[in-house]
Amino acid sequence: MTTLLLAMAGCGTGDKANTETDVIAVDVRKNYPEKEIRLQDVFHVEYVPLETNDEFITSANIKAISAHYIVTTNMGSDGDIFLFDRKTGKGIRKINHKGQGEGEYSQAVFVNIDEAKDEIMPLS
Repeated sequence: MTTLLLAMAGCGTGDKANTETDVIAVDVRKNYPEKEIRLQDVFHVEYVPLETNDEFITSANIKAISAHYIVTTNMGSDGDIFLFDRKTGKGIRKINHKGQGEGEYSQAVFVNIDEAKDEIMPLS
């Protein structure tokens, strides 16, 4: 019964589009006019200048962005994790628990933000 249904479903009446005529072709030899597209025209863009002071100096490797926070690390593996306010860019906290012990991380490759628990979790 199932085979019969599949066979009937596979039979078409010719209403399907002809794939030979529906292929998009781009002539790469033709000179097309340049069109400038601004990032702001395509995406919603926010510029948040991050606070910089003696405690909050970072190479700003962005690890996570949530509704309230921006989390960055340095480009190297020094273990520093910086938490900034997303609206103001003000530094909230600098964390470094790099190590091999319990509750420590070897490096913060990924960072999850759990705003419900008010936690950030570095994941190696």
